[in-house]
Amino acid sequence: NGFADYGAGIYYTNSNAALSNLKVIDNTTSFYGGGLYLQWSNPNIDNLFIQNNSAQRGGGITCYANSSPTLKNISISANSSTHSGGGIWLNNNCNPSLLNVAITNNSTGVDGGGGMNINSSTPTLTNVTISGNTSDTPGGGFQLSGTNCHITLVNSMMWNNSPQEIYFDETSTADSIDISYSNVAGGQDSIATNDNGTITWGSGNIDVDPRFVDEENGNYHLLASSMLIN
Repeated sequence: NGFADYGAGIYYTNSNAALSNLKVIDNTTSFYGGGLYLQWSNPNIDNLFIQNNSAQRGGGITCYANSSPTLKNISISANSSTHSGGGIWLNNNCNPSLLNVAITNNSTGVDGGGGMNINSSTPTLTNVTISGNTSDTPGGGFQLSGTNCHITLVNSMMWNNSPQEIYFDETSTADSIDISYSNVAGGQDSIATNDNGTITWGSGNIDVDPRFVDEENGNYHLLASSMLIN
């Protein structure tokens, strides 16, 4: 529990040190990365619980300036930002890999991206749940902004993010997203490209109620009756 200008919970710069098995809760920063801040760093980060952190940008996590961590088995929940990226903010050529990550119930303000705000970066998401995130401006789940953003989304879920699941900023250029074997609320029509981006709608995508065990209380496991199993 702390307060700092950057990375109030955990701060990385020029470091690839592995990190695992921690709870990062109730931290506040006046600028970037309430829970976790990475700059010029590419660590393996496993089994973290990041909750109730706040920042101007990147309430839960900020990846900044050529940081490409591997984020595995992580819960990013109930974090907030005043400007962008309630859950995660990526900026300036960051290419993280997310595996088995839940980005849920985060919120942001004026610049969008309740779950993630992606600026000139190329994340890869596999087995990721993005649900219940909100933004005061467009981009409840994702907002793509800047130049040459590219998301790869595989075997993942986007559900109940407001006001949109995915939003391409009007001023962004050459941005794109590849989606396959994923459940996206509203299907391809839920992605607001503003005629300013490219969607590759691959095989295996569906649009069905995922049937979470208890979404209101943060349990995003699937009921046995869910059509997403197998």
